[in-house]
Amino acid sequence: MQTDIRCLPTIEDISQWPHLKDVKLPRLQGLSEVGLLTGQDTPYALTPLEVVSGVVGTHSPYATRTILGWAVNGPLNRLNGSHTAQVNFTQSCTPLEMQLEKLWSLESVPDVAGDKQLSTEDRRTLEMWEQSIHLSDGHYELPIPFRQHPSVLANNREMILRRLQSLHTKLLHKPELHEQYCASINHMTHKKYAEPVASDTSSDDAELQWYLPHHAVQNVNKPGKIRVVFDCSAKYGGVSLNENVMSGPDLMNWLIGVLLRFREEPVVMMADIESMFHQVIVSVADQDFLRFLWYPNGDLHQDPVTYHMAVHPFGGVWSPSCCNFALRHTAEHNRHVLSNFYVDDCLKSVATVEKAVCLSQQLMSLLERGGYKLTKWVCNSSVVMTSIPKQHWRNQSHVVPAHS
Repeated sequence: MQTDIRCLPTIEDISQWPHLKDVKLPRLQGLSEVGLLTGQDTPYALTPLEVVSGVVGTHSPYATRTILGWAVNGPLNRLNGSHTAQVNFTQSCTPLEMQLEKLWSLESVPDVAGDKQLSTEDRRTLEMWEQSIHLSDGHYELPIPFRQHPSVLANNREMILRRLQSLHTKLLHKPELHEQYCASINHMTHKKYAEPVASDTSSDDAELQWYLPHHAVQNVNKPGKIRVVFDCSAKYGGVSLNENVMSGPDLMNWLIGVLLRFREEPVVMMADIESMFHQVIVSVADQDFLRFLWYPNGDLHQDPVTYHMAVHPFGGVWSPSCCNFALRHTAEHNRHVLSNFYVDDCLKSVATVEKAVCLSQQLMSLLERGGYKLTKWVCNSSVVMTSIPKQHWRNQSHVVPAHS
């Protein structure tokens, strides 16, 4: 960082003020490198040791001396022009003490087997879900945990139409993105994660509707493929869907605990829950709050039609907690199984190949009861892999027979 010293007072500048005759200022040449930025959180460095006040009744400058030296404040009344000085305020989002505590916490191991602390809202959310959870077409159904019923959200369709028009222009100029976008929407409708709304006035009260803008997110590890994500934080009238919903408790296992247990035994297995976030159905009464607009068959020359999400969407602040709650409910009688999951990834080690074969079958059968499908299996035993249908392997071309 550099500063133009022409903006700084000089000995010549203050010589016109007799009351500043004893103030000693350093002489600087050209552009000077800033060597130290002192913030208001270091008062000992800014404490005045001496103050030379200005002349009463005039606009004369005053000077203060700190442990860093003299500083002059006020108008200099230069006769040979002036230079504009810019002052920028920089603040650290994380105080040094908090950064240090975070560093220390990385060196300590948390209670990886214990439950995390729950807030009042967390308990309220869990109570709501425990009272309402039920199976529907082989999947669990849960409501959106609104803070208030009915919600104070207004109908924001007009704003969403403007956002869609911006997306429309972008897709017209990027045919490849348009093709990927259509493929993603078609996948959601084919799997019935999203459904067309039979009527735009399906709700008894047209006010109780909320539309979600959406955009494409690309994984750098999966070129040529995008995911359509819904912006539940988009505001209309000063509020958003996420602001009106309780996020729910953090039900994820400690990652360090999952990894430690994964290294306990010689036979290790990994698997992934297919589309975990799309396996929990939204209560019908809440689906009008998850509406979105899209073009029939992706045809940008047609008028958009209304859809709604039938499952809890990416972008919902409550969705991670909701999906983990349903997963835990699926395995409530096999809680030891849950400790081996981190979000949608299962990592488990067992003592023998026989136990691994038995457990893999039990896991697939157990999770299927809640509508979950375990796929992308990897194991260091060829015997275990051959017991799993090949279409559920992560790499279907070969198995590493590191353990018989």
